[in-house]
Amino acid sequence: TIKIQGKPITYHSPREPFRHLEVELTMDLNYKHHFKSTYHKIKKQIQHLKGSYASTNQKLRIIETCIRPAIAYAFAAAPYTPTQIKALDGLMTQATKHAYRLSIGMSTAAAHQDKSRGGLGCHSLEVEYHLICQQNLVRALNDQGPRGTITRALFDMQKTGVDLLTAEHMPSLQRYSLRMRQLLSLKQCKTRLLKRNKEHDILEDMNKLAETIDTLLPTDKCWTDLLVTDTHTAQSGSAQC
Repeated sequence: TIKIQGKPITYHSPREPFRHLEVELTMDLNYKHHFKSTYHKIKKQIQHLKGSYASTNQKLRIIETCIRPAIAYAFAAAPYTPTQIKALDGLMTQATKHAYRLSIGMSTAAAHQDKSRGGLGCHSLEVEYHLICQQNLVRALNDQGPRGTITRALFDMQKTGVDLLTAEHMPSLQRYSLRMRQLLSLKQCKTRLLKRNKEHDILEDMNKLAETIDTLLPTDKCWTDLLVTDTHTAQSGSAQC
């Protein structure tokens, strides 16, 4: 038995989650525990909100200033799959519809649409998710300290390593690779990463995985176009701030 200050060191399984900075982590980088924890916590908060006597405006303000930031808190680690984002999105849209006293059967697309266009103004969490993923990747690559040096070196190595894999590796690669999730975010939002005015994120060059990557992305062109527009609008707004 190994002891420190007279106390034995306890064993913690790499698959068992532990909480760090309010994020459920595991040593094997499996974020399913964090998703389950976040989903149940947000669902409980929304249930309490539905039963409250708050006005419509007060409920909407709580959704946008408390519930949405609570979900987006961990987005920097890109921990969620598209399916998980949609599940969390479903909670947000349900809460918004209930605040307006509308049926939950109302179109989700209408709930995501801007109020100026007749929607409810509850934009999808995918906008924040992709924006934060892309911003963190760019900041890390542009960092002039150790973080930037390590990120730039790993970026080229990871792109080369991905090209050596086959399509069967893609599900686990998307699940465990932060870099792949960031690159998929760029591709889905039709945003290109430039290095000395040259594209630096050419997933199409990874011939073995290009077709598989396309199958992981949504096929709804209308939704993709809306997501691209919203994400680029958010990027423009953050650039002006």
